[in-house]
Amino acid sequence: MEFTYPKRPPSTLQELWQADVDLLPQLQRRVIRDYTIGTAETAVAHGLGFAPLSAHPIAHSDVRVWRTKAPDAKHVFLAASAACVCDIEIIS
Repeated sequence: MEFTYPKRPPSTLQELWQADVDLLPQLQRRVIRDYTIGTAETAVAHGLGFAPLSAHPIAHSDVRVWRTKAPDAKHVFLAASAACVCDIEIIS
């Protein structure tokens, strides 16, 4: 994803803060709802066409869910301590 950066580096804290505020709306958030994650590595297609900045699984039950490897251009890779249903928040 291409960001629109300031034309020159910020020279004050106020300019740095404003540059950050201007960049935040450019981030895209999507949620993949009700996806079943198993105890073995589960590849979840995110549909972006490029690797997302981050992916956060939110389990619907009391289990541990973790990323097994870095996301790539097509998938996020997750596993869980027990099979569960998750929502997966993707930030790009």
